[in-house]
Order: sequence, then C-alpha cells, then structure tokens
Amino acid sequence: MTLIATRMHPELSKLNNVNDEWCFTIIRRIRGNERKDGNSTTIYYYLTPDNKIATFGNQPIKSIPSKDGKKPYINEQQWGSVIKLYNYKWIKQQQFNLKPRLDIENIYTSMPLPAKISDCRNIEKGTPYNNIYGIWNRHKEKFDGGIKYASIKHKDYGEIICKYAVYPYTKDDRQVKGGVFLTINKQVHGEFKRNLISTNLNFDYLKNYLRIEVDGTIFPEDLRDDIITTNRHDLTQHETKKEIEKLIIEKFKDDPFLKDKNAEIRAKGIEEATNNKEFRDDLINRFKKHPKFSKLLQGIPLELIKTRPDKKIKIIKTKRFPTFFHFENSKNERTNRTPNNYRSQVKLFTDVDNDYFNRSREPGTIEISPDFFNNNYQRHLDNGILYLTFDLPSDSIEGEEYELYISIDDSNNSSKGNEPFVNKLTIKTLKEQVSSGNKNNPNKSRKKDDTSETLTNDGAGWPIVIWKSAEEMKNLFDDFKKDDAVRPIGNDWYVNKDNPSLDSMRNEVRMEERGSIESLFEWGLVLLGISIKGKKEFYENLQIDVDEVISLVLNSQSEVIIPLVKDLSKFIANFEN
Repeated sequence: MTLIATRMHPELSKLNNVNDEWCFTIIRRIRGNERKDGNSTTIYYYLTPDNKIATFGNQPIKSIPSKDGKKPYINEQQWGSVIKLYNYKWIKQQQFNLKPRLDIENIYTSMPLPAKISDCRNIEKGTPYNNIYGIWNRHKEKFDGGIKYASIKHKDYGEIICKYAVYPYTKDDRQVKGGVFLTINKQVHGEFKRNLISTNLNFDYLKNYLRIEVDGTIFPEDLRDDIITTNRHDLTQHETKKEIEKLIIEKFKDDPFLKDKNAEIRAKGIEEATNNKEFRDDLINRFKKHPKFSKLLQGIPLELIKTRPDKKIKIIKTKRFPTFFHFENSKNERTNRTPNNYRSQVKLFTDVDNDYFNRSREPGTIEISPDFFNNNYQRHLDNGILYLTFDLPSDSIEGEEYELYISIDDSNNSSKGNEPFVNKLTIKTLKEQVSSGNKNNPNKSRKKDDTSETLTNDGAGWPIVIWKSAEEMKNLFDDFKKDDAVRPIGNDWYVNKDNPSLDSMRNEVRMEERGSIESLFEWGLVLLGISIKGKKEFYENLQIDVDEVISLVLNSQSEVIIPLVKDLSKFIANFEN
C-alpha cells in the first residue's frame, strides 16, 4: 500500500478556481489469486470514496524531518506532494546515503534540481542526510577527458544522441556504474548487452569505467513499451534494441580516445607479469601438440600498453557559446576526395563546450544542405573539434562532385544580429577503393611481444598472467570478493595471491615447494578459464557475461585444482613415455 497526498500552492488554486485542500488517495496492489476473478494479472486500485477525491483541510502538515536529518515528521509542509510507502524491502543497517544513494544517482543521472535525502533511523555510522544530484552533475569535473557527446543515425527514428565519459581509474571507491544504458527523459530505463563494452567494443579494461547513455526520448511510445521492462535493469531482446547495439559498436569501436584509455588502464594493471617460465614452457611444449587448444590461447602483444606515465589529454578552455567554427588553418572552405564506397570525414575547429548541440537550454543547431546530407551524417563534438561524417549517395559514381554548406547557429548568436557560422565542403568522389589487405594470405613471419613471448602463426600466444594482492584486485574489479581465485580481463588473467584456498595449501608444504604450488594453482585455473572463454559465443547468445561465468567456476575449483593438475601432469608424462 502507498499513500499519496498533494496540495496545490494557494495562489495557483485561486488562479485556477480549484479546491486548495490537501487531497489524498491510497494505492493498493491486489494479486489475481486474492481477487479470485479468474484473472491472474496483478491490478493496482486507488481509493476514491463515493467516486470523489478524499481531502482533509488546508492546514500545514508535519512531514519534513528536523534540520539535522535525524528526527522524522518535525517541520511543516504547506503544499507540494507526500508519498508514504508502507511495503518495501530494506537492508536494516545500510544507511540511505551510501549504496542506495549511489544506485539512485545512477538511475536519475541528470537531475535538473538536487534532492535532499534524510535517513532518520538510528544508525550510528554515516551522515543522516545527503543531497542527490545525479552522476553527471556530481562528477562532471572528475571524468577523464570530460563528458562527451556523439550521435548515431537510425534509419527509422533519426538522430540518437549518446552521452559518454570515462570515470578515472583510481583507488577511490567508484560511484559511477560502467555500461551502456537507455535513458528516457534523462532517467535510466534499462541496460543494453552487459558485455557490449568488453566483448563487442574490445575495451576490456573500460568495462567498469566507461559509461554510455543512449537517449531514447525520440522513440515512439509503442517502441518504448516493446523494449523497456519494469525493473530498470534489462531491456527486451527486441529487434530495434539489437539494431541500436550494432550502431553503438560501429560508432565507438575505433574511438581513439577510448582506445588510448583502455591501453592506459591495462598498462597500470600489468606492471608485473609474474609467469613461472620453466613451468610455463613445459606446458607450451605439451599443448602446442594440440592445435584445437592452441587456438584458444589468444595472447595480445603489449606494443600499445607499455607501462608509461599517464598520458594527459590537453583540454582546451571552451565557452558556452562559440566565437568561431572553421576548418584547419581558419579556412571556411575545404575539398575532400573520397572513394565512392567510403564515408567522407571532416573536422571543424571551435571553442564551444562539448554539450553545445545536446543541452536542453539554448542549444546550438546545425543545418546541412542539400537535404540528403542533412539526413545522412553523424557528428561528434569533443574538446574543440566537431567531427562530421557524411554518407555518400548509394548511386554515387566516380567523378561526381557534391557541394555541402554547413550552417551552425544558436539563440545567443542570432539575438546579437550575427549571421550563422557557414562553412563550405566540396566532396569529389573517386573510384571505388578495394582494401589492399589480403585476409587469405596472412603474414607468416613470427613475432614477439614485449614479454618476449613467441606468438604462433595465427596470432595466438600464451596469455599474460599477473599476480595481485586482494587490495590491488579491488581496484580492478568492483565486485571483487576475498575468495576470488583468478579473474580475466579480456585475455589477461589476474591471480589473487591472497586467495584463502591457496594460502591453506601453501601452509601444508615446505617453503621450497610453495613456488610449485602457486604454479599449479595459477595455470590449472587459467587453462580451465581459457577453455570456457573459447565458448564465449555460446554465453553471448544467452546474454550472459562469460567473464562472470569464468569467475564463478574458477572460484568453485580453487580448492581442488592443485591435486587435479598434479594427477593430470603425471598422467600426461606417463602417456608420453
């Protein structure tokens, strides 16, 4: 049951000639088996005695907590709304301003006005009250490289705006949940495929730090009903949802900023790869005889992720309204020569904020003529550069020439009597370009990565294994538990050196034997994890994150893996003899 009471501001009541009393109703859920009417559906009823809204006068009610947030029902409320919940589940000793506040701020991510939360229960630890702003408002100065915007074009629904940012990789508790989410009116209504960032975009190390919000406000109501569920966590497997996921992958998979951030975080994680070389080489010699297994060993060269100081992104000082938009070298005309089977890309330089085209108040507008290109382009404004990508007409032929006029304006500019910023782009089409790469004849030369690990001809290599303390693992995995054994990030494998089962087995042997125990633990679990990872397509079809499956399986096997590997090693040695 839920109580809802409201009172209109007295001045508005007079203006509209309506009752200025407090009005209330009680909403009650009644399940089908309670009604016994043959209908199994849950129905919500609301109280209206004699088909009238119930009232109880116009005097103030005591509904607001004390100023320190510790005592309920102390201060008066003269008008507004009151909602009182009688049936809900709550963790008794968890104060509202801790995890529950974070959960709400990750749902109401861009609140137009802050809200104050007071937890009036008698809990000793923590602050009794806090303000809710939404993650984009609360952390706008913290995001690595700032908050960014991008647009994707859907064939039926037009331009869909994406808002995204990378929360910095630090030792602090993360307050921003990573993932790709659908929002309606700036509220999260569900998450796209949970492994989209790690599996489809290949940003394994950004899985918990990159947040992308897809604005579905432009979707028609029937589509929203088809793809949104009631729990705010999952979206249905609707065809449009899958189409949008494909557009997201196409838009972000080659983003240079995100690629660099993924490499940077990986470099911080892989500061020391403590592989037992003798034991590892013995395993390589055994498994290279089994081509089916060797195909699972997709080690990644370290050429892009050498440990290095943080790469600082140069952030220019931008303004709410632009003073210029132009091509390179301050020119307002440019010619692109583009093969007719490619998209034409161009950059306009500016000094305006990233949210210029996407903010709710006084946004900028962009118009491109002719109309074909106005409906067939994508834009991305980031740190003083407006990236524009144009699709050429499907019937475009070599030698065709298109003149595009890009006009950008806003209310501030027009109110001063200024003309829009206009730039001219000429696209000259070239003959269709065929990729020079030949996938059927890959480079047969052998190569080595930065760990001197030999890679096989098909690019498969021995995976990198890194030992970390439990405290260090917490920085890499937000859901880390002390009994975790081995956790993967992409094709890198992290071993918890403080795993309780491993500690117990170390204590059962002599000091000089502990290295062998660790090697058996490490590679027994890693090889088991690799065998599961080889079936990742199976889990992806089930909408399950394969890394979560691996983590659970390896935890369950951590106590028995060493005797199993010992027996298996003896069996293989006897078999080969």
